[in-house]
Order: sequence, then structure tokens, then C-alpha cells
Amino acid sequence: MPSPPEDLAHDRLVRDRLSLPTAPGPARTWARVVTPADLVDHDVVLRPAGGRNASWIIEVDGVPRCVVKQGAERDADRETRCIDRLRQGPLRDHVPAARRLGDGSRSIDWVVGEPVGHDDESRFPSHVLPEVGVLLRRLHGLPPPPVEPLGPPWVTRIHRPTPRRLSWSSAALIHLVRLVQANPTLTSGLDALAGSWTADAFVHGDLRMANILVRNAGAPAVVLVDWEAGGPGHAAADLGAVIGEILLGWAIHPVSPGQRAARSAFRLACHQIRALWTAYGDGVDADSAVRWGGARLVQTAAEACQHELFPPPSLDAMLHAAAFAFEDGGTLVRQMTSP
Repeated sequence: MPSPPEDLAHDRLVRDRLSLPTAPGPARTWARVVTPADLVDHDVVLRPAGGRNASWIIEVDGVPRCVVKQGAERDADRETRCIDRLRQGPLRDHVPAARRLGDGSRSIDWVVGEPVGHDDESRFPSHVLPEVGVLLRRLHGLPPPPVEPLGPPWVTRIHRPTPRRLSWSSAALIHLVRLVQANPTLTSGLDALAGSWTADAFVHGDLRMANILVRNAGAPAVVLVDWEAGGPGHAAADLGAVIGEILLGWAIHPVSPGQRAARSAFRLACHQIRALWTAYGDGVDADSAVRWGGARLVQTAAEACQHELFPPPSLDAMLHAAAFAFEDGGTLVRQMTSP
């Protein structure tokens, strides 16, 4: 059967109500990932995937095939260059395949697995941390793709907002900025991190639990997704992002109420950070990595406030834990590096 023109495939997507009232993006984008045979012979569903990009999950006969991400062309170029470089090397099985579709779009093969925090978004599961540590050490030792470094993470400038940023900030986010500005430990710590940032490794750039997937079957188990911030970057900041995710569990999710539970949660966080650090090995300054963990906590707090009128109940706890990482991170460093 001859292939129908692209506009027919586009019309079919709309007619079958696979998306919004108007199908997202040019028809040629979808024609590259949904074939005429899929449309005629199979049940094709297009579901919004959420996130800051216009992302869509394509399912064929109830089975996810890929994620199509739409956004700026520069983001598509960076992400596909990072993935292409990794797919050609020893970490090929730790990243999903991707391809450019044009118009700022790319398709990312579906990974059959779950984000590491899928059953508890505030607690990093201990059993995957050794593999994550080894994976990051291997990643940081590879040559990055030919893309420009993005510079220090935006959170290092959160206490110095521009008028434009303030104009679209929510009331909760502005409240957070005030709290950070009123805390000299946080402001001086963030300034110091921004000043020490160097592009010294191939990094992921956005290591949060949602971007670390664990396959349901097969090996290797850990897969890293969402490489829009990848490329040349700062290894300590990359490792610190995972430390920040671990500290989040201590900050807002004690095992049970009370001082004893808080100590128990802190001991668990120390144990997890040590497991990550031991697997990663030498090569990054431990104190710097912990401070970047504090910065990640501030970023997590800011993201929780970004679109809200009122701050989350956990805001003070997250900022307190971040200040601890900046001011008394030596406690964590000793736990990380002691024999």
C-alpha cells in the first residue's frame, strides 16, 4: 500500500483524538515516528508526558514506543549530541537511543523501567547508589561532545534575581528568594560555588531521581535520561546533585516524628552518601561535592515554589539542610571519606 502524504497522517492523529484539539507540531515530525502502517493497522495513542518541554509519549497497541520532546533547537541539538556520543562508547547501554526530528523535536526510545524515586519521591533507594556512583565516575572520564558549556547552574544566582525573572516569579518563589537572601551561609556559599565552577568533565547536568531510571529487567540496571543540560560541566556539581537528592530524604522525610527519627534519617543519609562516594572513588573534592549538594537542595526548594502561591510545608526544612551542607558539611565529608 503506498504511503499516504504527511498531512493525511497528521489528520488521522487529530481525527483519532490522539492529542490536543490541534495536533502538536508539524506533520512531518510525527510521520518520522508513527508510520502509516501504525496508523492503519494498530491502536496508536499520543499522551502528554508533562515536563517543561512539550513532551508526548507514543504508545502502539498499549506499549510505549518513545517520547517525543519539542522545544528549542539548541536543546534538541545538545541532548542528541550527548546521547550520540555516549551511544558510541562504553556507556551505550546506560542511555536510551535518540534521533533528531527537526523543528526542535527529537524522539527518545522508551526505557522499560521506573524512576528511582517512583515509590517515594523524597527517598533515594540505597541499592542503586553503588551503580550510580560507578556510572558517574565513568561518565566524568569521557570526552564531552562539541557543545558549549552552560556555566554554573542557575540556582547559584537565585539570590540575585533580575527584574525580568522577578516579573514572572510566583509569590512562593519570591518568598524563597527572600529567605535565601536573609541567610548569609546560603548566599556566600552559592557565590563561592559560582566562582569555583569549571568545565572539567562530561556531565549529565540535571541528576535528579526522575532522570535516573532502573530497568525492570536486564543489565545494566541504571539508565540516565534527559540530557538537555549535558556536555562539558563541573564534576563536583554533578555528583553533588545526587548528594542533594539523598539529603532531601533526611530533610523532609524522617522515618517517624521526633528527634530520634531525625537522627535515624541523618544516619541513613550518611550511609547512602558514603556508598555513592565509595563507588565513585577519588577525583572530586568531597567538601565541594557536599556544598553542591546544598545548592541542589535550594534548587529543589525553588522548583517546588515555582508555580505556587504558597510555599510548601517542607521549605524551611530544605533550606535548613542546605545551610547545614554549606556550613557543617565536614560532618558529611568525614562520613564519606573515613576508612
